[in-house]
Amino acid sequence: MRYLVIVAFLATASVSSDVSAQTSEQIARLKSKFNEKELASLQEESPAELAFWDFYSQKGFVVYKIDDTKGSSDLTTVDFSGDIASINPLELGLEPKETEVQTYLLGASGHGIMILSKKKILAKMGR
Repeated sequence: MRYLVIVAFLATASVSSDVSAQTSEQIARLKSKFNEKELASLQEESPAELAFWDFYSQKGFVVYKIDDTKGSSDLTTVDFSGDIASINPLELGLEPKETEVQTYLLGASGHGIMILSKKKILAKMGR
């Protein structure tokens, strides 16, 4: 009986550490918007909302190269000086609107970011 309890404990411990390892990057992205207490509350009370923000921070936007011939003078510029490959719109303070797609110029990077609407993000999530 003792062996069964020990095996069950070790199996549970290894699964929870795997989950923590897989989500550490996701949690880091979400900390741009939520503090520890808010994240814990979302995990407990509103996992669907947490899934939405997680999806948004990874796939709810499109980064694109600005075409010099079209210009970008009509785009609002957001302060950005990081790596385009690891961009997090939550760090930029950008959040999706209900039905409106938004576009911004990413500092002097020569790139823009298109923030999908909540409606489009939910559709991409299959909801």
